[in-house]
Amino acid sequence: MKFLALILAPLALAQNFQDSCREIKAVNQYLSAICQGPGGTETCSEVDLTSCLLNVGGKLVYADDVASGTGYAYYDVRNGDLSRTGCKQCSSSTPFEGQEIPTLLHCSGCPDGRSYDEPAAQFDLNTVVSNEGGKLTCLRSKAAVRPTSYCESKDVNVYV
Repeated sequence: MKFLALILAPLALAQNFQDSCREIKAVNQYLSAICQGPGGTETCSEVDLTSCLLNVGGKLVYADDVASGTGYAYYDVRNGDLSRTGCKQCSSSTPFEGQEIPTLLHCSGCPDGRSYDEPAAQFDLNTVVSNEGGKLTCLRSKAAVRPTSYCESKDVNVYV
């Protein structure tokens, strides 16, 4: 039983990056944070959310949960900017029910593809992003990680 717990523990932590990262910030397509790495070192990392999220009918969904083009009319937001390809004003600093939740991405409007409606959309990034050795990654994805001015302004290692 202990062996099974040792195997499952990293999997449980993988999706809960909030527990090992601080200064979590999402703006449009990028999620940045200072995360614990090997030996307790802190590293600033950023992940491009367009590699893990899609706008499906006005809702943000995990890209790997969408059958590739089968039966879905969706806006693929992987080409660079959530605001340019559908969803607008995406941020993690929008209060939700009076509280600021740093892992909750909120977009002011995502086109539903059927009408002119652009409902607000929210997505819990803690369910699809992990901290792997100080590096933010989308689960099962090869998202590009790059240093940014956000990371360069921090007094910690910058993941390149």
